[in-house]
Amino acid sequence: MNKKGFLLAEETLKIVIAMICMVLLIYFLVTLYFGRINEVNFEQAKQTLIDSPESVKKAMDGLSDGGSKTMTLANPIGWKFLSFTENPRPSSCAGSNCICICKTPFISYLTEQAVKCDDKESGICFNNQNIEQKNFNMEIKKDLTKISIKKTNGIISITEQ
Repeated sequence: MNKKGFLLAEETLKIVIAMICMVLLIYFLVTLYFGRINEVNFEQAKQTLIDSPESVKKAMDGLSDGGSKTMTLANPIGWKFLSFTENPRPSSCAGSNCICICKTPFISYLTEQAVKCDDKESGICFNNQNIEQKNFNMEIKKDLTKISIKKTNGIISITEQ
């Protein structure tokens, strides 16, 4: 009888250790997956805002006074396209007006959004003093978000279409 009881405890210990190992493996794989997704989304935000020939920054720089341009923001889905013309601003804006594409925080207060935009892989911004003095806040949606950029008397306004 004692040998059977001893074997039962030994097998139970093996099962518990196996379950702990499986939980750790699942945690590692989920962390790896979501880390890669965040990296891809950050690169898409960077391309949309600054780095591609069709970026928002290049469209704004190429506008002449009185001109307008319509653009489609396709990526990264679920992130925010917004401007900061008043405090609180991300520290990357260096106290001036800026436009950002940032991951949406769990709590949608403006201060939380500014912090999220400062996060290294959760947001990217560029400064532009000529942005209209009102904050805009748009979510990049799955069914494509269209924006209109207009330049009037040197002031750039952005609206969702």
